[in-house]
Amino acid sequence: MACVNWKKVTIQTAGAMKRHLGQYEREHGNHSNEHINKELSHQNYCIGCNDFSDAFNAMKKRVAEVDKMYPPERKRADRKTACFLEIPCPNELRLQGKSDDFFKKSFEIMQNFFGEKNVHGGFVHKDELHEYRDKDGSIKMSMEHMHLLVSAYAEWQQKDKKTGEMVERKGINGKNFETRPRLNKLNDMMQEMCQSEFGVSFNTGEKPQKKSVERLKTESALREKADALRDEVSALTEQVKDLQTQADNMVSAFAPTPTKTEKNIFGKSKEVPKSDAEMELEKQMAAAKIVLSDKASVEQDKAKVDRDQQQTVADKRTLSAREEALHQGQNILGV
Repeated sequence: MACVNWKKVTIQTAGAMKRHLGQYEREHGNHSNEHINKELSHQNYCIGCNDFSDAFNAMKKRVAEVDKMYPPERKRADRKTACFLEIPCPNELRLQGKSDDFFKKSFEIMQNFFGEKNVHGGFVHKDELHEYRDKDGSIKMSMEHMHLLVSAYAEWQQKDKKTGEMVERKGINGKNFETRPRLNKLNDMMQEMCQSEFGVSFNTGEKPQKKSVERLKTESALREKADALRDEVSALTEQVKDLQTQADNMVSAFAPTPTKTEKNIFGKSKEVPKSDAEMELEKQMAAAKIVLSDKASVEQDKAKVDRDQQQTVADKRTLSAREEALHQGQNILGV
């Protein structure tokens, strides 16, 4: 990841994140993310709150407070009232033992940028370090990172429906909270802080990521699985070709006995020459038996690989839906 990652969420989705961000749940729960190393989870910690429930309740209170001061025009069921930010620590600072200082400075920047009342807690994760393959094929190391829970409070200008004039608006509004200019400005602030405080770069020059670290790691695993399946299909295809070549050679090389036994009208057996048609038929039948027995086995293996490859494609198509629904239905509002 090259910059701060933003993800707007509903209150329900925010609450369900307790399973991923709660310290107890992190250390003792079962996770779909296979790269979480529970032996390192005790190194995780919170900034600006006691735990996830503390931050979540503060966010709900802030949203209700702002809604009372600045009532929204309408409240949709899927209204985005909060945002999770994911802030990666440059690996140079981790190797220098300065990641904690980085997260502390980053939290201060977030408070200055969004306002202290709107920043409810940071959750530092140090238990997900591993190598993964990026979409360009390069091998990268995942980073220590901090999740941040922020109320989607925004100030913006909007045309008045009655007068047609531009008026100042304030309130909880996901659309105006997350805008390209704000995203760029925040990343510029992070870049300036990293250079002035630590002498390293925060922005790597890569395009901003709209995918979480967990999703990138899942896609990396899927790409590796797909490549392995393609290699296996290719190998099996070559094996089928080799078998066909062997079969053709067998047809040419196979030499059945040139005679056959027949009985005359008196019941006496004698050897008589086979016709050319009979010789050719025996050659083809013998070779076919050999080819079919081996080729059928190879074709079955190839069909299985094809099915696995189709499943990989299906997994990738549902990845976006799985990410949004990852924790729904679990501790939604009772955290």
